[in-house]
Amino acid sequence: MITLFNSAGDFFIETVTRGLLVNTIFMTLIFAVLYFTKFLSAATRYRLGMIGLVKLYIPPICVKWLVMK
Repeated sequence: MITLFNSAGDFFIETVTRGLLVNTIFMTLIFAVLYFTKFLSAATRYRLGMIGLVKLYIPPICVKWLVMK
């Protein structure tokens, strides 16, 4: 039972850490683009922000799930 929890915990930590890292980098890029594109229209900046929000709703794809053993 303990080994089951350990293996599930390892998988969970790897997946959550990778997803958190990917989303943090992505949001940093979106905020940087929004900050440095003050000259664009509000509608364009709104679209960029909405792309960022939609991407956050989509979970990151873990490559391990796609690889066949």
